[in-house]
Amino acid sequence: MVRISRLAAAGLALLAFAGDAQIRSVDVRAAKGVVVGRESAAGSWLLELDRSVATGSGRVRSVRLGLDERRGPARPIITGDRLSVDGRITAPALSGDFGLLEPARIEHLDDPGLRHAYFLFRSGRSEGCAECHVPLLLTGEPLTAQGAGSDIEIIVTYECDSIWEIRDQPGRITEVLTAPRTLRLEGRPYRYQEVPLSEAIRLLRNPLGSIPISRPMLPDAPTATRRQALLLRLTR
Repeated sequence: MVRISRLAAAGLALLAFAGDAQIRSVDVRAAKGVVVGRESAAGSWLLELDRSVATGSGRVRSVRLGLDERRGPARPIITGDRLSVDGRITAPALSGDFGLLEPARIEHLDDPGLRHAYFLFRSGRSEGCAECHVPLLLTGEPLTAQGAGSDIEIIVTYECDSIWEIRDQPGRITEVLTAPRTLRLEGRPYRYQEVPLSEAIRLLRNPLGSIPISRPMLPDAPTATRRQALLLRLTR
């Protein structure tokens, strides 16, 4: 009876583990990201996705590529590559660890990089600390009356000195007027000022800046791999 109970317990544990893995997994198509490095021990490539992926146990952006390089893409993968991947993502068992992306298809993307940077200063009625939290808009193409293009990222700074967060979803940019240099971000009015890319690079390399402030735990916190992915795209 003791042996049967142990076998039953082991079977239940195995089923629970399999069920948990299934909940933590999701299929993705054309998930875009930047190769930010390689683990020296396991040899896995580390991929930082542009946008996080929702699984049954949370959102995942940083993943290991479960890749058999003997059957991998014809073009070798290197740090800085921008990829589009179909496959299956499994969230990590421990918070803060990398997820696993088992690829069914990998495509290398031509990436001109992020070539323009704009600080956005709030216009109109103030809301809370809107003047303190200054967005830095990064784009692949210059701002025009047609908008900012599809390849954009937004770093929210604290008084242009440090990084408050790097938004997972950049938000919608509308009503770009190039003469007065104004636009709307998520419906809110801003005036914009183009700055050298070195401003974005400075923030990404020194995210805490020089002004001491209290920093809450935010879902879009500027993780090391998120910052590295943007740095690679800014310095191509």
